[in-house]
Amino acid sequence: MLRDVLLGDGVALTPAGIRFANPRTVKEMKDVMLKPSESSEVVYEVFRDVLPTHSNALRVDLTVLRPGLLPDGEYARTHGHKHPEGPWGRPWPELYCVLSGNGTFLLHDDERAYLVEVKEGDVVGVPGEMVHILVNTGDKEMITCNYVSKLFKSDYEYLKKRGGPAIFITKEGIVYNKNYNVKEVRTCSPLPLSVDELVLSYSFKPPEEEWLVCEPYI
Repeated sequence: MLRDVLLGDGVALTPAGIRFANPRTVKEMKDVMLKPSESSEVVYEVFRDVLPTHSNALRVDLTVLRPGLLPDGEYARTHGHKHPEGPWGRPWPELYCVLSGNGTFLLHDDERAYLVEVKEGDVVGVPGEMVHILVNTGDKEMITCNYVSKLFKSDYEYLKKRGGPAIFITKEGIVYNKNYNVKEVRTCSPLPLSVDELVLSYSFKPPEEEWLVCEPYI
């Protein structure tokens, strides 16, 4: 059903009805960038609640991330956030799927960073304790959907206090944020699922097995 979404200029016709974009500009991301900028250019747009779900506690959003570079030399990306703890004693997870385009999901905590290279049809499970950011390293719009619980609010302040994510992905390579103590960066594989066979339970309670299969990057 997500493939039936029709996108226009700041508006989307979705299975759940008409939805208007929540745009994020470069200026609104200045506190989490490698070099702050006052540019009013739109980096990405988010459309909320685009798909009816089997549970009133589950939300499906759509993100349209434009290609290109930010003024600081980073590849275009989302602001990034992390999640609070759920009732089972671990942070809330989130499930992302790539509807079109290609890029990288950056996941990290204070000491570890994970890079998940993705393309159309891939699914990425985000452990709730990890900061997560979508990076468009391609030359076309990257469109993703995410399945997440409505029972909490995401934490955006964590990244603002740290001056951005643990690493910045630029055209010249990776730049480390000195406000973290990153000891390793790993490349990882998406979940063994596809957009057409999502396991929505991943969005509510994390499974016992590992979310990510990774290899050392450095």
